[in-house]
Amino acid sequence: MHDIHETVREVVLRHTEAALAFLDLGPIDTQLRFDHLGASSLDIITIVSDAMRELRIKVPVEQLNSLSSIDALIDTLSGAVAARESD
Repeated sequence: MHDIHETVREVVLRHTEAALAFLDLGPIDTQLRFDHLGASSLDIITIVSDAMRELRIKVPVEQLNSLSSIDALIDTLSGAVAARESD
């Protein structure tokens, strides 16, 4: 079984690839920001919303606005999944 962080990483990357399918991304460097990959603000909202829906979690927008990289999003969503599973 995958650990939470790896599962969340796979979900985020899958939704990123789907939302940005029009770009030839190759391997995604998760240290980058979404906008550095060519994502518009609407693409980013779609990626984050779809990932949270699939993971059955909610994260406050204020918390999401301060994220500096895709890795930071993965860490934030992983924390929300871990919190949900510990309830």
